[in-house]
Amino acid sequence: MPIDAFPNDLESSQRLDKIPAQYEVIVTHRPKYGCRACEGTVVQAPAPERLIKSGIPTERLVASVVVDKFAWHNPLYRQAQIMKLQGLPIDRSTLAFWVGVAAAELKPIYQRMKELLLGSAKIAVDETRAPVLDPGRGRTKTGYFWAISRDDRPWGGSDPPGVVYTYAPGRGGVHAAALLAGYSGIVQCDGYAVYEQLADPARHSGTVTLAFCWSHYLELDFIWSGWRRRQFWPMTSGRRTPDNTGLRVDIDGCDGDSRCRSRCIRRRAPRRTSRIMSGASPSCRGVRCTRRVGARLPVMAAIHG
Repeated sequence: MPIDAFPNDLESSQRLDKIPAQYEVIVTHRPKYGCRACEGTVVQAPAPERLIKSGIPTERLVASVVVDKFAWHNPLYRQAQIMKLQGLPIDRSTLAFWVGVAAAELKPIYQRMKELLLGSAKIAVDETRAPVLDPGRGRTKTGYFWAISRDDRPWGGSDPPGVVYTYAPGRGGVHAAALLAGYSGIVQCDGYAVYEQLADPARHSGTVTLAFCWSHYLELDFIWSGWRRRQFWPMTSGRRTPDNTGLRVDIDGCDGDSRCRSRCIRRRAPRRTSRIMSGASPSCRGVRCTRRVGARLPVMAAIHG
């Protein structure tokens, strides 16, 4: 007796599966055509352009290697091992050559982004350690990524946000000077002494005003003066201020004057800190020097991010 299946009686279930990465060989045929009436005339379609002249990788494969290396931190030697297990014996030096070609193609974009950021009135600069493979020694060495960033959205700025990274083998003043060569404006940074060289009036590249963040300043001020921690919290960053989340939501995207008024109303700063803030302009972009016993901050800026 036949059994009828009713659609309403079917049960469905779902399982998650993965299709491993597959490599394929793309073959391009370009036939040659000759004319019997014309002696020695051969017509053939031009070869498609390649990212690497006479190279085997497609643009998509090169992009995959670059993304795996820089976005997912998968080094080239490990990528070469994975390819070898999949039947592609490609040496690490070959992958490094592919990455170099891709970097050369992207360099104009990097240079244009850096040019736009250095044309801003205010930028943020910072450096961070980056372990770099040191072939032949069996270990890594310490390199540094210097970042130049801009994000004026929290206070209603019209310039789009952006960030560019520049690698340097160290974090000395020569690298900072090369990074900001020709820049003139406000540099928001931490208290690293190298940045003070940029504020030298004799600097040929232009005048730079250093803007140290409030959190770094108050941490030093707390150590110097021995303030109690309960007095130190109200002026620190949002990670220590309980009501800071709601405050940032209310003032996010507002202009500098509105943000300053909201902060002054909703935060109760220590008395001495209030006197320091009083030297700032109404737009929260004033720069003020302050002296303490046994220590001195050369530049102090009241820029509220």
